[in-house]
Amino acid sequence: MRKILTLSAFALFLASVLIFTAFGAEIRDALSPAVRYVSLSYAKFDPADIRAYPAFPSEAVRTDENGVTYVWTVKSTDEYPEEAYAVYREDLTVIHEADGTVYVRFADFEVTGGIVTEWSGELREGQRVNAE
Repeated sequence: MRKILTLSAFALFLASVLIFTAFGAEIRDALSPAVRYVSLSYAKFDPADIRAYPAFPSEAVRTDENGVTYVWTVKSTDEYPEEAYAVYREDLTVIHEADGTVYVRFADFEVTGGIVTEWSGELREGQRVNAE
């Protein structure tokens, strides 16, 4: 009896390895939230100001329970065998807002990637997402 249980457990293990090897990318895609993003661009809001600020749609800006303003950024990651993207939180200060566009100053000056404007599901730092 013990031998049958051991062989059954080993067979289940091998079957799960084969399934995740063959369908791992599809399973990760199904479990990852979908996001839409825009590329980070720079623009002036005041012709008299010599600086260009990062600018993107205002619907991307969020505020946490401590009053800190942030956005989610999407970046390519090599953590998975297939091409994948992950989201990261970037804190910022809104400098100006007009016509659905915000001009900001990021807390981290090395922000790269796209700015997430829409998403399905809850986002967490470093989470894999399906980027559109």
